[in-house]
Amino acid sequence: MNRKILVVIVAVAVIAIGIGIHLATSAKPKGEISVFSADAYLQESNTLLSAFRNSSGTQYLPVKSGGSFDMAREIGQGERSTNFISVSLSSYNQSYLGSHYSGWAVAFASDHMALAYAPHSVSTPAENSIVSDLKTGYASNNTTLLNEGYKLLTSGLVKVGISDPLSDPAGYRAWISLEIAGKLFANNQSYYMNRLISNKGNRTASSAAELVSPLVSGDIQFLFIYKSAAIAKGLDYINLSSYTGLGNSSLASFYSQFSLNYSGTVFTGKPIYLFISDPAGEPYSGIAENFTSFVIGHSTLLSAYGLKPLTHGILFNSTKPPQFIYNMIGNGELTEGGPI
Repeated sequence: MNRKILVVIVAVAVIAIGIGIHLATSAKPKGEISVFSADAYLQESNTLLSAFRNSSGTQYLPVKSGGSFDMAREIGQGERSTNFISVSLSSYNQSYLGSHYSGWAVAFASDHMALAYAPHSVSTPAENSIVSDLKTGYASNNTTLLNEGYKLLTSGLVKVGISDPLSDPAGYRAWISLEIAGKLFANNQSYYMNRLISNKGNRTASSAAELVSPLVSGDIQFLFIYKSAAIAKGLDYINLSSYTGLGNSSLASFYSQFSLNYSGTVFTGKPIYLFISDPAGEPYSGIAENFTSFVIGHSTLLSAYGLKPLTHGILFNSTKPPQFIYNMIGNGELTEGGPI
């Protein structure tokens, strides 16, 4: 073979190999955060991600949101998620996450339930009375007014949005809130709950977020939703008490006296925390750990949404947590809260 031709062939081969290496390198996926979030906290999750990107330069994919239990099931079925932000500790159980169960989650903020309403939908005497009785009753601790307000709320004269407890923890918390109200204001734990069901006054959906549009349009008049979500979505709301709102960690033993058996699944009353964890077996574990550490250390970013940042995050775990979690316990950023 002519020497010049051989040299040309070799040169072309080297160039082709070089192009192939460059294309392979370019095609290699970059590390990006992929957050699954309870949809009531979509706005808050985006706030945290934006702040983290500004701080670290790390990019993130659009947040995927839905009911906490639905999101956990999707992760368990193989959907990629570097971080999982949920409002239910039980959504981190292996029964939901499967092979992506990591066995730990950190509470970094607390929230409580509210009864939201759209101002333009408050038009009938019954609706106006409910808002007036409950707002005045809670402000003055007047149990007579509160009983009247809850009786009207559950009379069937208005439609009340409560999400499906099996897909969204806000749903079971709404029913437990009604149980607590029945105990405190009617001396009958099941009174308001049974009354709402028998009067066909409730409307449901897979998540509370899906019931916001029907509320704004007037198809329903009231909606049990987290206070932070009501603020984020610009809804007016009735601020429930520490007892009926499930928002005070010091009342944990009181909340635990109430439970809901829904389609064979039993839910027990607990304080409402917002949690974060890193599902097991996901790519970019280093990036996931960095974002989790950032969230725990910057929970004050969520104060604008009505959430109460925790001075110290609370670790719940049933397995050995990763080293960065141990480090945070050692330097006082986390306290231990028990098993998942």
